[in-house]
Amino acid sequence: MPANVGEMFYTGAVPWHGKGLALANPVTMEEAIRSGGLDWEVGKVDLMTRDDPPSPVRQRQALVRLDLPSGHEDRVLGVAYRGFKPVQNRDGAMLFDAIFGQGKPVYHTGGYLGKGEKVWLLARIDQPKEVAPGDIVTPYALFANSHDGSLAFHIRLTTIRVVCQNTLSIALYEKNLGRQFRRAHQGSIRDHAQAAQHFFSRTLEQFNKTAEQYTSLSKKACNDLEFRKILNVLFPEPKKPRNSERYPGLLKAWEKRKSEVQHARKDIDRLRESGIGMDLEGSKGTYWGVLNAVLEYVDHHKETKGSSLPYALIGDGMKLKMNAFRLIRDAAKAA
Repeated sequence: MPANVGEMFYTGAVPWHGKGLALANPVTMEEAIRSGGLDWEVGKVDLMTRDDPPSPVRQRQALVRLDLPSGHEDRVLGVAYRGFKPVQNRDGAMLFDAIFGQGKPVYHTGGYLGKGEKVWLLARIDQPKEVAPGDIVTPYALFANSHDGSLAFHIRLTTIRVVCQNTLSIALYEKNLGRQFRRAHQGSIRDHAQAAQHFFSRTLEQFNKTAEQYTSLSKKACNDLEFRKILNVLFPEPKKPRNSERYPGLLKAWEKRKSEVQHARKDIDRLRESGIGMDLEGSKGTYWGVLNAVLEYVDHHKETKGSSLPYALIGDGMKLKMNAFRLIRDAAKAA
């Protein structure tokens, strides 16, 4: 298993070139917890310095996996402030399932990164929308949490293009597309559940407006000049550092970054012409086609450390895709 993926499961074809336990069909919450390796809890342990005699660390506590014994090298997940309240995997999953699953087999992927620092579950919502003839996008609900204090417990919507599994969040960075449900590690699960229900009563309505924006992009032509402008902004070529000739390491790093940018542009250019789904009406030669070329590049082609599935859903890949969406949407409006 790749270094940044602890355990995970997926259904159907291997998504985003991910690795993990392959399941024939979507599963229930209980099956998802078992298949994703999430059946464990987190506790807090006081910290001491290694001085002789040791000094207590009163401001912080270690977050540990309770299924692993003391001394195990994978037991400590992180360090957090004393008021930090871990949201246990099962508690978070039960809250999530109460809203979306209700005991039904709706979970398509899930698992944890590293030793368990970050966990996630992805559930399908049966409200597909047709962006253009034959081009369907389906909303999925994503539950993600961290046990090292790096990520707030949150639930949000993610759209997936059926023809190629391209993913795009509709509630992570864009206020106009709904708000992400986020909660710091404080308060009770009951409080989180009430807030989550209120959040999704509004955000699911917003999905219809988002689908309308996708349809608008599919009806607007994007010429080669505008496409190049978008690529140049999204993947700017790095400037050669001063004194790089004197420092081989600096020069090598610049050359590597420049090569990565050039390859990204070349791949997206190719996907704009022959990517999956480009034969559908509303794709080739449109801003919708440009967006999906970027999404397909990030989800299916960009090299990442470990599985690209978590990268595309909760990592820097989603940030790149949201930047692309904003850029392409604004370019289409100005055209």
